[in-house]
Amino acid sequence: MCGVYEAKGDEQYLILGNMAANDKVVTGKVKRPKGEVRPQVFKAYYYIDDVSVTPVKLMSECTCQQLDKAESEFIYSKRSTVNKTLKPDQQVDATVIYFKRFQQSIDGAMDTPLNDVIEALKADPNVKVRLVGHADVLEEDRTRMRPDLLELGKLRAESVKTVLVEAGIPAERVTVIGMKAESPADAGDDEVALSKNRRVEFELE
Repeated sequence: MCGVYEAKGDEQYLILGNMAANDKVVTGKVKRPKGEVRPQVFKAYYYIDDVSVTPVKLMSECTCQQLDKAESEFIYSKRSTVNKTLKPDQQVDATVIYFKRFQQSIDGAMDTPLNDVIEALKADPNVKVRLVGHADVLEEDRTRMRPDLLELGKLRAESVKTVLVEAGIPAERVTVIGMKAESPADAGDDEVALSKNRRVEFELE
């Protein structure tokens, strides 16, 4: 867990815990394991251990790097290859590049779709593309503590453009746009759904 408390100036102690009345406590129900028939009751609690408090003057100083690293390993990948029967512009329009959480660098798992789209762009030099980078809702929420994530969608699109240009695609054929989490590919809130939203989409111009 990681969070920021903005001090007022007269604090002497910081107490972490649930001080609310029982009727104000937010509870949740977990899915019962297969084969379990006993009734469920709300009797589970979180215990916090190994707590540290670090003073920071600027939000940008609090990066919560350990937490970010643990959350960033999952990347969405479709087990499919490009349909070679499609025209080059159609192949380009169907391309999506996915990212690990908080990352703007392109993972090696995306090499195949990148190579395919580069091949399609070279096959039709008249095709121009707009790269639209997106973030998921957790990444957008984290910007409160990590201002470096504010332009994450655009940075992802820039990363893809760099790969295309280095592969020989003229820079003037590629434009970039950055979005936040306002246009999700999947409206779900599970890890797979969120991973579909950390993406760069190819749009024809």
